[in-house]
This record gives sequence, structure tokens and C-alpha cells, in this order.
Amino acid sequence: MVGGAWSLVLALIVLAPTLPAGYVLLRDMVFTPRQPLTPAALGLGSSLPRAVPVDAVLAAVTTVLPGMIVQKAVLLATLVLAGIGAALLVPTGLRTTRCAAASLYVWNAYLGERLLLGDWSLLVAYAALPWLARAALRLRSGDRRAAVTVVLLLGLCALTPGGGLLSALVVVPLLVWPGGSAPRGLRVSVTAALVFVNSPWWLPGALTVGAGRSSAAGVGAFAARAELPIGALGSLLGLGGAWNSQVVPGSRGLLPATIFTVLVIAAAAVGWRTLHAAWGRAAGALTASAAVGLALAWAGSAPVLSSALRWAVVTVPGAGLLRDGQRLVAPLALLVAVSAPLGMEHLATRLREPPARVAIGMVLVLAPLVVMPDLAWGAVGQLRPVAYPADWPAVRSVLSAHPPGPTSGDVVVLPWQAYRQFSWNADRTVLDPAPRYLDRTTVVADALVVGPVVVAGEDPRSRAVGSALATNAPAVRTLPPLGIGWLLVERGTPGQVPPSLLAGAAVVYSGDTLTLYQLGDGAGDGRGWGSGAVVPGAHDGWAVGVWGARAVLVADALVVLLLMGCCGVLVRSRRRAAATVASN
Repeated sequence: MVGGAWSLVLALIVLAPTLPAGYVLLRDMVFTPRQPLTPAALGLGSSLPRAVPVDAVLAAVTTVLPGMIVQKAVLLATLVLAGIGAALLVPTGLRTTRCAAASLYVWNAYLGERLLLGDWSLLVAYAALPWLARAALRLRSGDRRAAVTVVLLLGLCALTPGGGLLSALVVVPLLVWPGGSAPRGLRVSVTAALVFVNSPWWLPGALTVGAGRSSAAGVGAFAARAELPIGALGSLLGLGGAWNSQVVPGSRGLLPATIFTVLVIAAAAVGWRTLHAAWGRAAGALTASAAVGLALAWAGSAPVLSSALRWAVVTVPGAGLLRDGQRLVAPLALLVAVSAPLGMEHLATRLREPPARVAIGMVLVLAPLVVMPDLAWGAVGQLRPVAYPADWPAVRSVLSAHPPGPTSGDVVVLPWQAYRQFSWNADRTVLDPAPRYLDRTTVVADALVVGPVVVAGEDPRSRAVGSALATNAPAVRTLPPLGIGWLLVERGTPGQVPPSLLAGAAVVYSGDTLTLYQLGDGAGDGRGWGSGAVVPGAHDGWAVGVWGARAVLVADALVVLLLMGCCGVLVRSRRRAAATVASN
């Protein structure tokens, strides 16, 4: 298939530098050799479950495959499947049109900026959206078997709350929009399945102390930015507008990016009529998805809407998911990738000369690469693999020799900052890898500094530890009552560690990049799953309470069983279809 081959080419142009041995560690993208299964990975830690259940899935997968292989496979598959899905979704038989859809869906500001933010798990959902839309269209047409595929894809998107939200934005309008021949009961069942497969993150979020409320400062800090001369809304229409200016490709500030945005939107408007002729009312459903996503993405930047959003994130549980609104333009990216090539195809049919028709099609295939060339080759070298220094596995081995219990508590990492700039990682900004590397609950700072704005964290245990550290009193006195038994000092990254904090702590391991201290012989109540000591309302060491923990674990098990059952049904139906073809 030409669309598949072209998608692979696009993926390799972007990711080729990431394929050698090592780990790409950039902002929120943190992979480790073997990720531990901690309470936080199941949403049972003291913070909101923002990386649930993806951390638990990675913990399971990396017990079989090295994390290095998993990262490379996930990144490459994400880009390839995103392109193939977009190519297959376009209602056309022309290969050039399909390749143009792959180009627009893979090579755009949204994917580039999210990749540089390290938001790889959201991009997994992004890659699944065209496949999800395709299955939902089959379901609308009356194909009951498509419901199984829809549920499986919803489960894939639900690896993170952001992915679950994107899948809901796309699939709910396609299910409830008037038209189609799918039975109402089946639509209701699939909608219920959408809610259920997302329960691994929303259930612990609902049970976590604080009820999932966030800081209002995050709305302004994470609002969409104007990276094109046509303002924040125009930048979002161009599928950009990420809150972090450091991840915006330099080409986005040049005039061709603005011209290209205007032309693509115009082509999409022309192609929408063809899309509507092929899909019927389902085209309106996808348009509604794109419009809602665009409105939510713009809310943090719009004067009136931003005030409403600030009220929501402080008052409404879970509304903090909307503060990084730019990620919600994914449905718009899907609509544009499908309809703009159809618009170019419509223009090409008006030309009499075949070479001119081919040229028109190739323009849209190659134009995204020409307009934004700095996504190529790992975003011009920003995506490069490195090796963890030998100190990291050594510290993990030391901690593994002291299992959580009455004489060993959890780990606090210093300097007390959420992000690192390790010299061994070429000073690239990365989220502290320790919680995903060490076989122990690891407490890190969760307050975020975005320019001059400090966005308060959502983890009460981290807040309590930070308050204790701010006194500069010896950690051997202030941290054990909070269930902390170890201090890990990371070197080669900005930040200071006051010597007074380390007074009286015993050095257990010392290397060039890491030093591990033990805080005496005991650590508070010794509950190594420990957020219960500092989280009001928690019991038996679980931040959600013992009954809440049981409910979360039961829900997780049921979701796994549902998805496994769907896989079994899908495999059996494929075997039956293959047997029928063979018999004929």
C-alpha cells in the first residue's frame, strides 16, 4: 500500500536519529530499562493520576522487553499508524490523495510540538483517532462487529486521561449524531464502554484527596500561544499554539507557515462537500468534534472563556485536564487531514492535463515537509538517545536490597525540582526519571515553573515534603515522620542542596552522578506505599483509602478482562472470515 510506505518514510525522516541504542529523554518523555509497578502507576499514590494506567502498562511490558526497545517501537509505530489511518480514512481511490492525508496528519505542528513536549502517550491516542473514526463509521452503517474494534481502540486511547478525552471528543459525536443504522442500544453500550475503559484513571482521580481540583495559575501558564501572525486562534487552526515556546519549530514563525495554514483550511472547506457526500451526516459529527476541541483549546487564551476555565479548574473535579487546551485540536487535525486532500483532488479534476493533476496532488503531499523542515532528523537533533550512567542501576540495586518495611521508607529526590537538565543528557530538559527507574515509591517536587509563573502542585505528600525541606533542617529529623527513609541527590543538573539537609544522613552509595543517603534506622510508620501518613482521609497507606484501593483494583481487572475478551472476539471473527474465504 502506497499510503503505508509513505507513512513509514515520513516516520523514518523524523525518527531515524532515535533508533540507535539508548533512551530519548526529553521533557515528559521518560523511558527506563524496567519500569517498576508502584502505587502511583495504578492511581493509588498521593497525586492525581495523570500517567495512569500508562505507567502500569509500561511496568508490565518492560518486564518482558527492555524499555529501550519499547520506546523505539512505540514512537515508530505511532507515526506510521497515524499516517496509515489517515490515508485509509479518506473516501477516495486516488493514491496521491491518500498520501497527502498521511502527510498532513503526520507532518504538522501538533505532532511536532507534542513530540518535543515528550507527550508520547497522547500521540498514541492521536494515532488511534483515524482508526477509531473508521470503526465508528462502520458501526454507524450497521456493522455490529465494529463495536468490538471501537471498544479496543477506546481502551488504547485511555492509556492517559488526555487520550481518553480525545477519544471521547471523536467517538461520542459519531455515535449520537443523527443518521446511521446502528441500533440505539448498541450505541449506548459503546458509550458506556467508553466511560468504563477510562475508569483506571477517573476512578482513583475521583477518590483522591482534593477531588481532582487544580491551580488556577495553570490556565494562563498552559494557554495556547500565538506562534503565527494570525493570533492564538489562527495558530490553533494551523494545529500549533503549544504553551511552551521552546518546542515550537522555528519555521512556524516564517511567512510560509501562515500562508500554508490559510491555504490548507481553504482546501479543507472545499473538500468538506466531498466528505459530506461520502459520509453523510457523519461528516457533520466529525466537524462538531473539531469545533468543540478548537473551542476548548482556545478557552485558555480567550478573555471571557479563560475566566470561566479558571473557575472550572478550581471548582470542578477533573477540569484541570482542559488547562493544556492545545492538545484538544487533534480532532481538527483529523478533519483537516481528511478533507483538505479532497479539496485538492476536486481542484485537480478541473484540470485537463494529467501532469498538472499529478502536480497538484504532489504539492499537498510534499508541502508540509517543505513548510516545516525542522521536524526532520529528530527535530534537528533534539531527539537523540543517551545511556543512563552506571550509577542509576547501582542505586536501584541498593534500594532493592532494602525492601519497604519497618526499617526502610520511601525516597525523596534532590534538588527539589520537577525537571532536570543532566549534563549526561546534553542538558536537555527532562522530567525526573527517578520515580520510573527506582523500585520504590519516589517523592519528587510537582510544582511547575512556567516562565515567571509557579503552578502549584497537586500532590499533598509532595507539598508536605517540600515544606519540610524548605526549613533546611536536617532531613533525618523532618522526613522520617512523613514515611521517607532515603535521600537521592542527583548531580550534573541545576539546583542546590543545602548541606544542612544532609547532616546526620548516612551515605550508602556515592558515584559521579548520584549519591544515596539513608535517614537513620526507621522511617515513620514504615509503610513504603506511604502517602497515608500525610494525606488526610487516607487509610492503610493508600491515598484513596483501603476500600477505594480495592475498588480501583477491581475496576482495573475488569477493564483488562473486557479488552482481552474483545481481542478474543476479534481474533475469532478474523479466523472465521479467513476460513470462509478459503472454503470458497
